[in-house]
Formats: sequence, C-alpha cells, structure tokens
Amino acid sequence: MIRGEVDRQSPWGAEKYSYRLVVAPCDVPRVMAALGAPTEGVDVLDVLLAHKSDLIAPGERAWLRSIGIEPAYEATENDD
Repeated sequence: MIRGEVDRQSPWGAEKYSYRLVVAPCDVPRVMAALGAPTEGVDVLDVLLAHKSDLIAPGERAWLRSIGIEPAYEATENDD
C-alpha cells in the first residue's frame, strides 16, 4: 500500500485529500523487479523508500500502470 496526501491550490479552490494505492500481493514481485530489487530477502518498504523519487516523479499510480499494474485507489477529503 502506498499512502499520500495532497494539499494544493487550484483555480477551483483548495484541494486537500489523502489517497491510498493498494497493489495485489501477486503483483509485488513485478514491482520489485521493475525497481531492480530481488523478489526475496529484502523488505518491500525499504525498496519503495529507496526508490521514492522514481515513483513520485511520474506519480505513483502512473508508475504502477506503466509496469502493467492497475492498483486499487481510494481517496478521502481532508477537512482542516
């Protein structure tokens, strides 16, 4: 699961929301391979953190789609 928050201004007003992307367990080896990591013996979270800029630059969901994975996506508005 990848979690994030968005807090930005747009022409239509402020956007504040949290989102969550969930990858099926059977797709985790594909994520690891795309990041050049072994599929066993390493912590998936450590690999994701080490490659966070590779995921964030194109957008996490876009990156996952680029390697053939359609993650589950959930977003909730933040009220502050």
